[in-house]
Amino acid sequence: MGTTGWFLEARNVEKFERAWAATFPDRIGDVSESVLFFSRCVYVAFSNILASRQLLPQNIFKERSIDGDLCAYVMDTSEILGARLAQKFRGVSEAIALHYLREVTLIVTSSIESVTDVIETYTWRMRYDFDGEPQAELLEADGTVLPALQFRGMQHLKKQTAQLLIAISTLCQELMKPLPPGASAFIGITYTDRTPKEYQAPGFYSFPAEAILRPDAQQMQIGSLQTEYHGVSIRMGSPCIDDPYVEELALKRKVTANMKDYFTNSSDEESSGGDEVQRSDNNDTVERISGTLTQQNSNDAPPATRTFDLISCAQLTPKVPPTRRGK
Repeated sequence: MGTTGWFLEARNVEKFERAWAATFPDRIGDVSESVLFFSRCVYVAFSNILASRQLLPQNIFKERSIDGDLCAYVMDTSEILGARLAQKFRGVSEAIALHYLREVTLIVTSSIESVTDVIETYTWRMRYDFDGEPQAELLEADGTVLPALQFRGMQHLKKQTAQLLIAISTLCQELMKPLPPGASAFIGITYTDRTPKEYQAPGFYSFPAEAILRPDAQQMQIGSLQTEYHGVSIRMGSPCIDDPYVEELALKRKVTANMKDYFTNSSDEESSGGDEVQRSDNNDTVERISGTLTQQNSNDAPPATRTFDLISCAQLTPKVPPTRRGK
């Protein structure tokens, strides 16, 4: 596949800021604005992964301009499935606002019949640093305390966001092989240890995480984002990754080639994904996606034997064309 269709060029910054404000807050002055930014960013990021990996039909998506030359896919809410998936991410937003979301993961399997044959995972991992007890949220698995989050200003945050979108496009359209026919996907949530055990984000139901994720899968970082109140690490995992360092280096070189240093001259700093504390006892939740919609009343409790919300068919639907430059 040719060079990605998402580019940044040194152009009118005021024009960029107008386009940016149509999707994201133009300032991060308090926790609520940070929550709004990350809620919208996780929605845009996962929409672009779904579109770029061709897991949903083209009509589910529409393009939105982030800058004149930087476009991103979002769900077309005039389509039934697009509206429903957009609603799912409102549930993710609620979990972020309540400090409950630890990870949201797109899990791609080879077919709808096998939830254990994982081809790819894309994980959005939250860090929190606004509740007065950052040490409770910023611990590595070995007990190492991570440093407080560092917000380097809106221009740097905009650059990080642009780099993330370009990295998703580059990885999913250029570096990864096409998915096999019949590939299927889930969206799963992992909660922080402070989350009440009875809580489920709206639209998600209990699901045994060990039935999906493979411990032998290697992971590579796609990008990171920080504000004064939150931080995120976005990673991609696959059993096909041989050397994460080599893959990350190749991705970084591709992204650099596709992006002008437009927002800031400062160097990028990688961000860790945060602590490894997770709830157990099958407190992960999941949503299966891809294909056509089956009817379900969202107010009804799922049947006892049903561990996820099925809204898909097994066959991969028509492919999404390569991303186009914004106009």
